[in-house]
Amino acid sequence: MSTATTKLGAYKKQDIFGGWTRIDLLLQLYDRAIEKMSDCQTALDANNDSAYVQSFVDAQKTVLAIHSGLKADEHDVAFNVARLLHFVLQSLADKKFADAIKVMKELRDGFGAIEAEANELELTGKIPPMDTVDMFRATV
Repeated sequence: MSTATTKLGAYKKQDIFGGWTRIDLLLQLYDRAIEKMSDCQTALDANNDSAYVQSFVDAQKTVLAIHSGLKADEHDVAFNVARLLHFVLQSLADKKFADAIKVMKELRDGFGAIEAEANELELTGKIPPMDTVDMFRATV
């Protein structure tokens, strides 16, 4: 298979996701998690139980979606990110939203700093494009 054919296949796969790259999706997931954690605190402060529960579940699901993409048994960085995400989940359970948000923002900033490089690696085929719709659905 030629390089042009391989790249064409990669572009077709990306079209499924509206041109999103892996790092785009990851950053979107971090943004969503941070937003939902903030919503948890707002709902808790307003004694709005139904909004709190919905935001809490959404925050947990989003953190778990990030965690599910890690290969913690294969990479030290992924292992450390997994440990931080476990801390975030425990902070959510303990209603320590500021602590959870702080860690998520630091992780998001770290991944945001490599966004251009990650996009270039994906564009050139050095890392494969996303290949499952389930990853995209994690942001819904």
